[in-house]
Amino acid sequence: MTGPGKPVANGSYAAPVHRSAGPTTTIAALLATIALILALGACGDDPAPPPEGVPAAGVNTPPAGTPGVPEGAPYDVDGTGWAKLGKNEKFAAAEAFIAANPGRCDADADVGIVTFYVTNSYGLDFPPDIPAADVLAEGCDAARQSGEETGSSAP
Repeated sequence: MTGPGKPVANGSYAAPVHRSAGPTTTIAALLATIALILALGACGDDPAPPPEGVPAAGVNTPPAGTPGVPEGAPYDVDGTGWAKLGKNEKFAAAEAFIAANPGRCDADADVGIVTFYVTNSYGLDFPPDIPAADVLAEGCDAARQSGEETGSSAP
């Protein structure tokens, strides 16, 4: 502004006031813009409810044991559980599996071969999350083949 300022009541002139957007004004404008954006961003539809037929958490939990394996069977473990079993427990689990699965395992299957197969197959041929029942079934096949090769068990 040039020239004298505006007249004041006593007849003199006031000095012109120069206004510029200083840092305080800029920050205030920026904060107001951010508040407006956040307020507009909060508007809108409520989130949609889950579609019909979706069960609540925990409603359809899988069974505790291995499907097809009797509850409490000593071979109702996975590879991690098998590794934690002691030698006698592994033999007992293999014997129980052989007795419970006569169609898959010969009644006179060599428990030592089946147990050896299972113990050595986890981590090599089978990941640790595979149920021991599946690996024991393969162990029975290995014992049968072993018996056929050596001729030590009946056909």
